[in-house]
Amino acid sequence: MGDENPSFKFTSDEGQALCKSILAKARMPFDTHDYQLDAITHLLDGIDVLFVTATGSGKTDAFIRLMHIMLALSKDHELYPQAKKFPRDPVMLVVCPTKALELDMVAHRKSDKERKMVKAKLSAVAINADTVDEYRKKDANIFEHVCEGVAVVILSPEQLKSRGFRQILDSKFSNRVTMMVVDEVHLLNSWGKDLRPAYKQIGWLRARLATHPPMLATTATLEKGGPTKTVCENLGLQHGKFHFIRRSNLRGDIRLVFRAMQSGVAGFHFPELKWLLGVSVIGCVVIFCHTIALGFRVAAYLHRESLKDPQCKKQVRMYNSLNWNSYNATTLVFLNDDPMAQIIIATDTLSVGFDSPNIKLVVIVGDILDTDDYIQKVGRIRVTVSSTEDAPDTLPTAITYLTKNAVTTATAIVDGKEPKKAKGSRAKGPQMSANMARLILASCKVKQINLTYDNPANDPMCTCSTCSSVSSSPPRPQDFSHCTCSGCSPEPVSEQTTGMSTSKTSRKGLARLTKEERDHGVKTLVALRDEIWKAAQLYSLPPDISCEEGETPRGPHGDATQSLPQWTP
Repeated sequence: MGDENPSFKFTSDEGQALCKSILAKARMPFDTHDYQLDAITHLLDGIDVLFVTATGSGKTDAFIRLMHIMLALSKDHELYPQAKKFPRDPVMLVVCPTKALELDMVAHRKSDKERKMVKAKLSAVAINADTVDEYRKKDANIFEHVCEGVAVVILSPEQLKSRGFRQILDSKFSNRVTMMVVDEVHLLNSWGKDLRPAYKQIGWLRARLATHPPMLATTATLEKGGPTKTVCENLGLQHGKFHFIRRSNLRGDIRLVFRAMQSGVAGFHFPELKWLLGVSVIGCVVIFCHTIALGFRVAAYLHRESLKDPQCKKQVRMYNSLNWNSYNATTLVFLNDDPMAQIIIATDTLSVGFDSPNIKLVVIVGDILDTDDYIQKVGRIRVTVSSTEDAPDTLPTAITYLTKNAVTTATAIVDGKEPKKAKGSRAKGPQMSANMARLILASCKVKQINLTYDNPANDPMCTCSTCSSVSSSPPRPQDFSHCTCSGCSPEPVSEQTTGMSTSKTSRKGLARLTKEERDHGVKTLVALRDEIWKAAQLYSLPPDISCEEGETPRGPHGDATQSLPQWTP
């Protein structure tokens, strides 16, 4: 980073005043929070920072402000002669886990005016398989494009080890890298194990950079103990040599509700979700499903039900990795730019880091395996001043529909026993974590989350002008003695609006179907399904539940259902 005055520290009062002055000239939309300034000044002093704070509290905004300060200091070394010297054309590397998060930051079209880097007036480029291919079709090289003149380069862990990136590391680009950010760093513990091993090589990549830039690692969900230790070891964050900011990740502005599903996740009917078609919330409802197949069946059910009511104008779209990129991109625009966006059914690809001011209700269908996943999904909700003014006594809500076996499984895990598998289940996938089991069983969901993440009882009050102004943003509750979670404040049956009868029909005295009767029933129902499919003219069908294990599910005309990922209600 060049010559510097060793006696000058950005963490000093003088250094913080300098940073605030630069950001004031940059005309940022609101004042810098104290905890953001704490992270920024330590990074400018060359100290790594592990930054844990709630979703929507300004993690991305912190490194945007950091880049503005570095650019200002790099343009005129004489303007602040006492400060550290930065290269004339500094660049920040930002490691992102998903394309949705990249799209949320970087504009890919001239009409994308609300993307974060565009609003921040920073030149940024996202490097992923899609953008690499787009440049190749134009006989251009995206890696050569970012070698100069680009302030922020956003890429996935896999692109860090790609051939194209390795080539520019041997060029002058390496000397331009002044800062490195790893967003959603908790995924190193989950996706980094088996799904995306490239996560574990991020620390090695930084060691290859000529400047060995300071690292900012951010997340809202990093459990205390082993998970924190693993992240630090893989990123090369040595004990006593990095700055750790742990703020509460609890969203006190969101009510946490757990409900029991009356239907099964393997079925095709979800009456407990029908009320979403008539919900009057202004904004988008995001329904998270743990698999694409479940998401398809939920979408198909809601679409069918919406057709039955001529007054229903709800739109239903799907977001998952099997859709065409153009379809997913259009869905994100629909979600970001349309305040009247309706229902989006998504998988985990939309659950981390993605922010939209239009998400007002989150619904999770099926069991959640770990608390990180749960907190991330809940954190997609955005609360505005207007929403709290319109309904001051009603908090935005995140509703989780647990399967019938969830409590039994959670109890077995907490008791140290082997959970019983559902009848007919062959699944050998990931199991529910102990912390998630404790959250399901907890009488107070808020207290259990605080215990899991070692949340401070009360975060220090921020002294910035934004937080000091009551009218600028809804104050985050600090007192949780009157908890509103469904454990402390159980829902009346009338509020659950499941539309299902709680009475159970007795099967005593009913004879079981014979094999011949069952085969005849299946054949009749399959024929009826094919007839309905032809009449509805849908693009694809969900997997055939009658196929043998190992067979490819096929539609009524023999076509493999996996080959038709697109479905537009």
